[in-house]
Amino acid sequence: MSGDREKPSTTGGEGQNPSDELTLVQRTEALALDDDSQADTGFDYAKFEESLDDLDAETTDDPATDPGSTIPIVHERFTLDTRRFPKDDATTDIRELGDYTVITIRGRINESFEGQELGRRLRGRVVFDLTEVDRVTSFGVRAWLQMLDVARLKEAVFVRASPAIVNQVTMMRNFCGPATIHSIVAPYACGACGAEFGVPYEAATDRTPMRARNPLKVACPECHASAEMDEDPWVFFALDEVLMETVSPDLARVIQNIGDRPRHAPIEKAIVGDATRVRFNGSVSGDTRFQRAFGGLEGHVTVDLRTANEVDNEGVNGLLDQLTRLPQEVKQVIVEGAPPALLRGLLSASPRKVFVASALVTARATSRPMHREVLVDLKRDRASITAGTFVPDVPWTDPSTVDGLEVLAEAVARLLPPDKQPTPVPAQRVQAAPPAQTPAPAPAPAPAANNNTMMLVGVGVVSLAVVALLLGSVGLGVVFGGDDMAKVTQAPAPIEAPAPVAEVAPGQWSPGGALPPSWSEIGVSKNGDQLLLVGHGAGSSAPDASVAARRAALDRLLLHVSTAVTTPFEDEALPSEGPERERALAAFELATSALNLTRAQESVKIDGDRVELVSQYAVDASAVDAFVAGYTRSSEFRGIVLRESPPWVAPRVRLVERESFIRNVAPGDRLVSVAGRAVDTLAAFDATAAEVFAGLEPGGALSLEFDRDGRPVQTSVYKPNRPNPDRPVAPSQTAPVPRPTLFKKD
Repeated sequence: MSGDREKPSTTGGEGQNPSDELTLVQRTEALALDDDSQADTGFDYAKFEESLDDLDAETTDDPATDPGSTIPIVHERFTLDTRRFPKDDATTDIRELGDYTVITIRGRINESFEGQELGRRLRGRVVFDLTEVDRVTSFGVRAWLQMLDVARLKEAVFVRASPAIVNQVTMMRNFCGPATIHSIVAPYACGACGAEFGVPYEAATDRTPMRARNPLKVACPECHASAEMDEDPWVFFALDEVLMETVSPDLARVIQNIGDRPRHAPIEKAIVGDATRVRFNGSVSGDTRFQRAFGGLEGHVTVDLRTANEVDNEGVNGLLDQLTRLPQEVKQVIVEGAPPALLRGLLSASPRKVFVASALVTARATSRPMHREVLVDLKRDRASITAGTFVPDVPWTDPSTVDGLEVLAEAVARLLPPDKQPTPVPAQRVQAAPPAQTPAPAPAPAPAANNNTMMLVGVGVVSLAVVALLLGSVGLGVVFGGDDMAKVTQAPAPIEAPAPVAEVAPGQWSPGGALPPSWSEIGVSKNGDQLLLVGHGAGSSAPDASVAARRAALDRLLLHVSTAVTTPFEDEALPSEGPERERALAAFELATSALNLTRAQESVKIDGDRVELVSQYAVDASAVDAFVAGYTRSSEFRGIVLRESPPWVAPRVRLVERESFIRNVAPGDRLVSVAGRAVDTLAAFDATAAEVFAGLEPGGALSLEFDRDGRPVQTSVYKPNRPNPDRPVAPSQTAPVPRPTLFKKD
């Protein structure tokens, strides 16, 4: 009888089959009639009941195997400290792994993200490591979509897409482009201690909780309490159509090589703007190689401790030793994310070149044992810090305190950089000098001005006489509308008067403010029939800064043109940086000399012996379109197809295609001459070839000389024979008699 006895259900929860339950009840009633019946059947019902009780106890002890249990299941998962991710402008790193190109993006994707330039470097199978993307601005979205539009992707995969990336994908599907998502990082918050961290979810292995919109409860890495996802799962997990179903072996090897967390050198150096940024990652201690970090520094330096997860006493002493012995070449050091111990050391040592922009302190809840590190901007929060009313930015609503608030107050008073000091500074009179393109005109009296609004004079590029900064309510050619981008009107006639003297407060952008005007955030825009380009430059004088700003605006125009002008030859791709890019920009400047860039408006900042300038230039949009059209057309002539090289390389015409009857030459060869006449533009080829070919006798040959890697190659194009009009034509020549064929050729 035991062989055909059914195994009873032990949970009674959801998922139990009602028919099984009915069978169990009927059978136990039949067995438990009386003692005599038990003796007859040989079944001990009491022992059977005890076994059920034991089984129930074993099952309910483990909530993971008990569907009816209300005890939450807390998973031990790998976590990421998202608070340590960089919050500067995005940086990229590209490397090859097998058949894949792996691009790692860190920081904030904003208006500085050169999407088009980056997209041209992405070909084939690409893996995007997006773990440390902290934020994506509206300008960043546009640059990102331009990157995807330019890139030629055979396969694209997002690995550990950060919350910032996921939020964009859920709002706009084209943000993902052709890519599929291998994994994401979900934001988590601990209600017990206030810790915030990220938990990776893989599309293939974590498909059930993601598609069920049921995020896992994860053990907090700091206090081990149960933490929950800090997002609406119905919104954050709405990625079903872009989730990867399976992972190929090749991709699995690449992801394994990437690792389970971002990897950084303990010390990273980078040039950001005109400053050298030294970033410390991980622990800063007595073992840190400070000499390597501070060796060879000069000019303006930023020491970034925001990504350091620990700075012990020996680390503080090592930093102080370097900061108090700076070489003469270092003009200024700005510390970001300084811990309280370092603040105390700097206040005690008072190094004259070292200042603090932000501090990393611990905030604590007064009613619960919750704490977390917060980054405090000393300039932004200086009023509340000085008054003792500073409220930290924390995820809980309980009243909070900050460790070392008195140190912050003293740091605000003594360690803010000079251009951030609240003490008013008298205005400095600065003579704005002309750009280097043209000599400065003779001096003349400055026009009248009032104190309402700082305005700028737009002048024609033909004169390019001055960098004009006026104090006036109405400027020439520019109308300001609050924070909106300025509307460019008809440029005035060139002004022969010299640049007037402008009142510019040190460390402030004209016409007043800590930040450049809002129009400077849009590098390329269109206003009516004009294309607007913004350039940012700096130098030791106004002419130097003006030249640098115009060159930066021209570089933006180069990137704008390069999206429309493509080339089939790899050696003509637009260089991204270095001397090659400088040569490309010089060639482009020569090619665009007739486009007439006109300065529309400017803003300037003077900081000591350094002048920083933001200029907006206007150029006729139809002229740019016509310029681009000249480089997108090709010329077909008697079996050969030629096109002109892009405007960022030396002028030349290259062979793109040829018919099989054209001998000796191959695609990529550079045209040198037509019938002995030198040719370096497509228009010159069209005119010369048509003229020479028209003068050939029937059967004559037009010789074309090409260059292939410094070696001359030649080919000829023949003019067909024409029948003599005086010679009678045989009937067979005019109407050939059809001949029967045995086979028909397809």
